[in-house]
Amino acid sequence: MMQMTLLIEDDERITPGTVSVTEETPLSGRLLISAHTEDFFEPLTFTVSLDD
Repeated sequence: MMQMTLLIEDDERITPGTVSVTEETPLSGRLLISAHTEDFFEPLTFTVSLDD
């Protein structure tokens, strides 16, 4: 998950140090990704399914 966090933080639209990648539940195959940007007041939150 550290590699994914670093790749997301490499995006110039993301505020450095604000990325959070966590597994929804153990072995669920779903990751919750949250990050702050310069353009939005609320953090962006995405759910990614690893099964797709």
